[in-house]
Amino acid sequence: MNFGSHISIAGSIEKAPERAHKSGCECFQIFSKSPRGGKSIKITEKIAYSFRKEAKKYNLKNYYIHTPYYINLASVNSRIYYGSISAIKKSLKKRI
Repeated sequence: MNFGSHISIAGSIEKAPERAHKSGCECFQIFSKSPRGGKSIKITEKIAYSFRKEAKKYNLKNYYIHTPYYINLASVNSRIYYGSISAIKKSLKKRI
């Protein structure tokens, strides 16, 4: 079993692996955008490469993207329900 926590991506997503390591994490999770909504960060190939390189440097093999807080698949409001599905799809397409 691995232990970890939520790690900030403030400044740049590439800083997350080092922050996780300094916190004693064996795995970690990040938000790809503000958990309350807003735009996702653009993850270019260069950013993804740098992130993976940093994760490997600290032997962090497991990291996860946490979906935003506002997701509600039980909502009877169509806008919220379909918006939630859209947010999940976008989060799943983010690959680092």
